[in-house]
Amino acid sequence: MIKGMKEQPAKWNTGFINSFIIVRTSIKTWIDIKDLVVSNTKELQLKLLKYQATDNESRKVQCNDLQYSWYITAFSYQLDTETLYGGQYFFADDEALYIVSLSSDDQKDIQAFIKSIGTITCN
Repeated sequence: MIKGMKEQPAKWNTGFINSFIIVRTSIKTWIDIKDLVVSNTKELQLKLLKYQATDNESRKVQCNDLQYSWYITAFSYQLDTETLYGGQYFFADDEALYIVSLSSDDQKDIQAFIKSIGTITCN
């Protein structure tokens, strides 16, 4: 899926569509990842025109003696006259928060993104 996407400048000079971005940032161990996801989602709702949540999931992955939580959100929004789609995957370890974001002009890309995230397991 990702290899087939070609990042394109948005015609509205506001960024890129069909883009895949990974962000890593330090967090304090006492911060709840769910609170971060909720806060981020609220910010998006305020900033994006006609924001509409399409999917929200949370799961826990057990890796030996450790348990990791992850969250995924998917949404659509309006930019000019076009509907665009986004998906964000949140994962945290003891010191860092990772956000994997996908933006596309095709809803099928976001659905495939969500499905692929759901196959993550711990080896």
